Amino acid sequence: PPVPRVLAADNGPHRQDHLRSVRMLSHTAARYVLPKLESASKNVLRGYVSPVAGSRGRVMVKVFADDRLVWEQPLPPSDQPAAFSANLGGAKEMALEVNFGKDFSLPSGVDWLDVHLTTTK
Repeated sequence: PPVPRVLAADNGPHRQDHLRSVRMLSHTAARYVLPKLESASKNVLRGYVSPVAGSRGRVMVKVFADDRLVWEQPLPPSDQPAAFSANLGGAKEMALEVNFGKDFSLPSGVDWLDVHLTTTK
């Protein structure tokens, strides 16, 4: 699959409301090593996710923490971003995954909008 790409704020109908986004097409996964935490701290991943402009089929979006599913959401083809918050706990690695939904159709993918990682105690 293609490498996810970073989009400027003007790439789509709702992108002007968000500073940065990363586009991932269906059947794509991206893994990231997380910063080492102090004891009793946890990481939380927050942001918005939206189907790519022109999507005709539903996509399934998942977030994993150390290979453990912590958040998933089926997204219908719409222009409205959906907020998400995924508790990653003290995981050492996280993964973002985008797959085709029940109704396989192209184009298919999502834009991760203004995603950020926060650390709390």
